[in-house]
Amino acid sequence: MTHRGGRESLVERYHGLIRGGVYSSSSKHGPPDRRFFAEVLTAIVDVLPARPVAILECGCGSGEWLDEAGRLAMASRATAVELAGFDITPGLVDLARERLRDRAAPERLLVGDVIDPEVYATLGGTFDLVFAFDVVQQLPRAEQRHAVERMLGAVRAGGALVVFDHDRDSPYGRRMGMKKWITRHLRIPLVPRWYIHAAYPPLGRYAASIVGRHDLAVDVITRPYWPRRALVVRRLVGSAEEAQAR
Repeated sequence: MTHRGGRESLVERYHGLIRGGVYSSSSKHGPPDRRFFAEVLTAIVDVLPARPVAILECGCGSGEWLDEAGRLAMASRATAVELAGFDITPGLVDLARERLRDRAAPERLLVGDVIDPEVYATLGGTFDLVFAFDVVQQLPRAEQRHAVERMLGAVRAGGALVVFDHDRDSPYGRRMGMKKWITRHLRIPLVPRWYIHAAYPPLGRYAASIVGRHDLAVDVITRPYWPRRALVVRRLVGSAEEAQAR
C-alpha cells in the first residue's frame, strides 16, 4: 500500500519501539487499560446474537487487544469467533501473527491503513465488532474524522464500533496537550518524546455530530479510575431484511 501524510515516520517510530522492547508478541497494557477495555467490550458482546461473531481491530498492534476481544466474545454468547486485524507497521503485524497463531490465520492479519477501503474489503467487508485502541490519535487531525467514518462503514447492522482513545477536550487531553507542546518546543521533557506525535481526537464532538442519525446510537463511555474514553457507535437494525440477515 502507499503510505501518506507522514506514515513512513510513523512506521519507523513503531519499528523503533519494537527494537527497544516496548512491543513484543507477549507485551500487555496495564491493569486500568485492561479493566476499561473488558468493561466496555463485555457490554457490547453480551447483546450480540448467539452465533459466530466477526471482530475486526483497526491498528491491531501486537495483537493484544484482538486476542482479548476474542476471549471476551467467547466468554459471552458467541458460538465461534472470527478474528481479523490490520496495522500500518509490518513489524507489529508479524508480532500479532505470532501471538494469534492459534486463533487467527495469517491472511486475516494484514498490513493496511485505517483510511484505505481496500484493506476492509480484503478482510471481508463488514463485522459485528470493529474497534481501535489509540489509533485515531496517530493520524493527522484532518484525517481523524474520516478514519472514524471509514471504520463505522465496516460495521454491519446490529454491530458496534468502539474507538478507545483520549479525548482532546477532556481535562486530561488538555493537560497532556500542554505537556507535549512544552516537550516539543521548549525541550523540557515532561512526556516521552514519542508521545508528542499523538494528536488526541475530539471524541465528544464526534459523538455530538452523530446524535440524531436514525440508523445509529452513540455514547461516550468514561470511568472515574482512568482518563481514557471509549466512543461507542451502534448500527441499529433498520429493517426486517436486516434483522433476518442477522
